Amino acid sequence: MNSMRLTLARARSVIRLGEELGRGGEGSVFAIEGQSDHVAKVYTTPPDPRKTQKMLAMTEVATPSLVKIAAWPVDLAMDTNGRPRGFIMPRVSARRDIHELYGPKSRAEAFPEADFRFLVHVAANISRALAVVHEQGHVVGDVNHGNILVGPDGTVMLIDCDSFQVSNESHIYTCDVGVPLFTAPELHGRPFRGLERTANHDRFGLAVLLFHLLFMGRHPFAGRHSGAGEMPIERAIREYRFAYGPDRALHGMERPPGTVQLEAMGPMVAQLFIAAFGRDGANRGRPDAGRWVAGLHDLKSSLCTCSRASSHYYAQQLASCPWCEVERQTAVKLFGQRILAPGPTGAINVGNLWQMITSVPDPGEDPPLPAQLLWRRPPDLAFRQAIKATRKAVGFGILAIGVFSCTVFAEQGGVIWALFSYGLAYAFWPRPSRQRLAAAELALTKARTS
Repeated sequence: MNSMRLTLARARSVIRLGEELGRGGEGSVFAIEGQSDHVAKVYTTPPDPRKTQKMLAMTEVATPSLVKIAAWPVDLAMDTNGRPRGFIMPRVSARRDIHELYGPKSRAEAFPEADFRFLVHVAANISRALAVVHEQGHVVGDVNHGNILVGPDGTVMLIDCDSFQVSNESHIYTCDVGVPLFTAPELHGRPFRGLERTANHDRFGLAVLLFHLLFMGRHPFAGRHSGAGEMPIERAIREYRFAYGPDRALHGMERPPGTVQLEAMGPMVAQLFIAAFGRDGANRGRPDAGRWVAGLHDLKSSLCTCSRASSHYYAQQLASCPWCEVERQTAVKLFGQRILAPGPTGAINVGNLWQMITSVPDPGEDPPLPAQLLWRRPPDLAFRQAIKATRKAVGFGILAIGVFSCTVFAEQGGVIWALFSYGLAYAFWPRPSRQRLAAAELALTKARTS
């Protein structure tokens, strides 16, 4: 494949494919010989006429603002027979999948310097990118964490743009795919193929993405359900059961343990999430990307540093650091897990190591130890042991009588005398009551387990 020559429809120039950079379900992405700023996406199966028309329309509406924030098709690539095989787009490098920012472990590996300020910064850039798409009259449609890449500087790029819903002066090319966990409630149960979506539908998916990012990978509709039976996330979305909202109790929902409350994001961002996930959003409209940018800027400007952990930043309106509480409940360090790697000389940076040590939250004073107690023998236990000793003594006594009878009275029926003496001792020897024995057994059990 890397020896294939393709002709660009608009530029009327020939390109030669280089090394394969990636492979997906529809095709592969290749480097272009002699070009460092563009790559070619080549479909495994040549696209049908409808797909070809959509790609051609995308190249015609490509603008500098779109190309800056998205891997947007800029030219159609044709084979030697004049058949469309794919397109070229801006090259995206040195970026990681957005979901690698969610969890503490993946974040420590992919973004070791990231703290909550960085997460808020990235969330604002995602909102800015969607604002550009919407301003140009297009809709992402399939909003999810699989089509966003993040750079170490917090800038983002949208990928898989050929699945977007694109509009030109004469036609709307729909997005025929979607992920239910990011799909607006009013679209659940409807087929995606041929479905014309709006920017308001995108805004639901945007809010879910931002929630994932700010709440450590949690889904806004995944929570504890107080009713009978399970509550799948898709059903919770359809029924507007926002697990962190003010009306969550009315919906029988509660946020999961080990999570921060909605108010931890500051009043402005909290209200944006409520508006995005409430019933009114479908009709009156959800917060657009511009409002999210403003709200996230307000949150970022209000962040203060935790006095116990220097890697914790939280809204100054809060009485205490929410991240310390989550770490206490989950025993997971959320931020500041910088991976220690030897430097060029093979030595560990002691300064970084000491910063990691000092950033560990103080666990506080040790809880008081329980008072020491002397073990006392339960009275019933002594009685139980006395019974056992007595039984042993009686047994030995009866055995001695039997042996003596067999020896001395052998001719006069010693065996009969032995059995008679044993029966006589058994019949007349005093035995404890069943209640006393039961109490003694209970006392012994308590003694063994205390």
